[in-house]
Amino acid sequence: MRRQFEKILMQRTLCIISHKPCGNPATKISSPTG
Repeated sequence: MRRQFEKILMQRTLCIISHKPCGNPATKISSPTG
């Protein structure tokens, strides 16, 4: 279970770094918790 969490976290991090819309495009822009 922890391994899958790390996998998701890695994908999200890559999305943020590469500035690609990950899942919901609005999440990156209007996410107060980042």
